[in-house]
Amino acid sequence: SGRSTQLDTWLVSGQEAPRSAELAHWLIVNNEQHIAISTEDYFQPDAIAQKTHDLGGMLGLAHVVWDNMYNVEAALALEAPFGTIDFIEIFQFGHLGTALWYDFLNMGFMLAPTAGSDFPWGDVPGRERVYVQTDPGADLPTAWFQGLKQGRSVVTNGPIIRLEANGEGPGAVLKPKKGDRIIITAKAALNPDYGKLENLEIVVNGTVIADVRKSDEQGYLKIDFTWPVTSGAWLAARTKGNQGATAHTGAIYIILEGETSFADKSKLPPLIKKANAALDRLLRTEASWLNNPENSHFSKEQLKQAWEQEKQRRLERIAAARAFYEKILNK
Repeated sequence: SGRSTQLDTWLVSGQEAPRSAELAHWLIVNNEQHIAISTEDYFQPDAIAQKTHDLGGMLGLAHVVWDNMYNVEAALALEAPFGTIDFIEIFQFGHLGTALWYDFLNMGFMLAPTAGSDFPWGDVPGRERVYVQTDPGADLPTAWFQGLKQGRSVVTNGPIIRLEANGEGPGAVLKPKKGDRIIITAKAALNPDYGKLENLEIVVNGTVIADVRKSDEQGYLKIDFTWPVTSGAWLAARTKGNQGATAHTGAIYIILEGETSFADKSKLPPLIKKANAALDRLLRTEASWLNNPENSHFSKEQLKQAWEQEKQRRLERIAAARAFYEKILNK
């Protein structure tokens, strides 16, 4: 692990570990040194998170772009209640997968979106990217990672997209009174050499509330309107064009004055039922990927034993996650 810089470019190493079909693939970034992972904590994302955070790093969940690759939905349902996850990867191989991200946003979890090309497993480096807004004169790359943790991110494979609500961008928390009106502005553009954008949308709690399809003279798609606040919510902007051009902002969170959450209360019952179903699948999960050559640094027997030894701890953590969901459902 480490950092290298030349001119205005930084190269910051990270790790994709641990990796399993039983409990997802995890991403460690901005850690000051390599984090050693043993069979004892291979299936303990919370322990990996603690090691990572102690070294100034962040822990994210890979491949969330696909709803249940490597049991990723179960990993989200298990760890989101405990604040283990700093970011999730929603854009990869030309596919923007927002279903799980939207579900967990609607339950009130602040999760920063990222993108990854997963090179060398079938793509080219940098095809999908994550950009983070930093303040002028900020200490880079530290400020970049801080901004990512705050949710000030945009994922894209070409388009540039911006979003503001009352002058605040992605990652911001607004605390208006019920009935207040929020000024929402967004714009998107794409280098014409790479195609043309087809639309720009504002999404609130997963539902499109505004869209535009005609660009101005400068080639920008723009949205500017006021929106009345009636409940807690999250909002984001997204755009798409021909030839697969896609971009999505991180979320802006709206928590009504006097409340503590932006969760969409109307959607909580089915979403919590879905999260509990994912935890049920985790309870039934048997070790299945342990002979994969990518895990050659541990033997199949070692990992199988680790999975079985974790059973009681896993049961307790699942019970604690269920209790959390029950609490927010009845709040």
